[in-house]
Amino acid sequence: MIKRDRRRTGAQRKLFKRFSDLAAKLKRTLRHRDFIRQELASREAELRHIFKLNASLISVIPCDQMYGMVTRIAHGLLDTDIVVLRLFDEAKNALCVVSSYFTGSDMIRELPDIKIGDAVSGRAFQTGKAISVADIDKHPVVRKMKLVRIIRKEGARSILSVPILFQGKPLGVIATYCRRPRVFTSKEINLMRVFASYVATILREAEHHRQMHLTYFNTISSLVLTLETRDPYTQGHTERVTKFALLIGKAMGLPAADMNILHYAAEIHDIGKISIPDFILNKPSSLNKLERRMIELHPVKGAQILGPLEFLKQVIPIVRHHHERFDGTGYPDRLKGIRIPLLARILACADSYDAMTSERPYKARMSVPEAVREIRRNAGTQFDPKIAALFIRLIQKNPSL
Repeated sequence: MIKRDRRRTGAQRKLFKRFSDLAAKLKRTLRHRDFIRQELASREAELRHIFKLNASLISVIPCDQMYGMVTRIAHGLLDTDIVVLRLFDEAKNALCVVSSYFTGSDMIRELPDIKIGDAVSGRAFQTGKAISVADIDKHPVVRKMKLVRIIRKEGARSILSVPILFQGKPLGVIATYCRRPRVFTSKEINLMRVFASYVATILREAEHHRQMHLTYFNTISSLVLTLETRDPYTQGHTERVTKFALLIGKAMGLPAADMNILHYAAEIHDIGKISIPDFILNKPSSLNKLERRMIELHPVKGAQILGPLEFLKQVIPIVRHHHERFDGTGYPDRLKGIRIPLLARILACADSYDAMTSERPYKARMSVPEAVREIRRNAGTQFDPKIAALFIRLIQKNPSL
């Protein structure tokens, strides 16, 4: 009897120990779960703070920088290896990559566009619901998808694709990948949904600002075209100068952001002439000193007109300095050499060429060979010599420019 009681006591002790171990394990698990919950709540609060700050900056941040910021933040939120931001392009009827973020040295050279309904991201966009795949290799459908196989070659094993929705309308998809199998928790998925909703708001705000800026710019462009009607000799001048400037910029390999700035600057470089009386603009004889001084003020006036427009901040120095000379004898600030902004040096060459090859009230137009000789003769004095040499090669390849 005593032995049986001892055996029962021993068995109870073992059972009690097992329950104690399980309780301790459960306690640790619950603590870990609470930690994760607090961490996710903290990240969500941080996310709100970040986007509250960034919402005030969207009017001045270029789109490519804003997209890059989105992918970097998405990476930090879930500590994943790859993040791809795709936005819907109506013209292509597809989801197009606008930014991507990678850890490590492996980089995808080209990510293809995705049609609505294709692959995981296309389906997330189509359904408006987040889709997660814990292990691509073990998913019988996903692993066979052509576009998924591309990302799999980069080492991705798990996927979370979250649609960017604004008032129920899908704008794009944020897809994040891990190079190991990973089950994304409901809290993590919800965090990415919150993030995507903030991104949607900012995208809409950015589009609003873009449209507003476009309206302002079109108004200014209309003023420039109106100005050209005051001077029949300069009709078409803005269009031609813009074409020449962009050809030079493209040949120089300027980045897209600089090409956009150059485009804006070329289209409105003479806006300051709106303050100059017609009798000076159309005077058929030489200008006197006072009239010359008024003409030379037009870059300053142009910069002053554009000054209040924050979105044209980078254009203003180009407008102000497009009549500077490489040797420092130009106007209005007598800047010399590389102190003259690069885009202003490009615009100076394009503007002068069109002036040379156009009929003006005070001079006859030059032929293309004559204008080329003039540019070559003034390389290093009036023009940046490298830009002048490049422009001459472009003209010689296509004299009908």
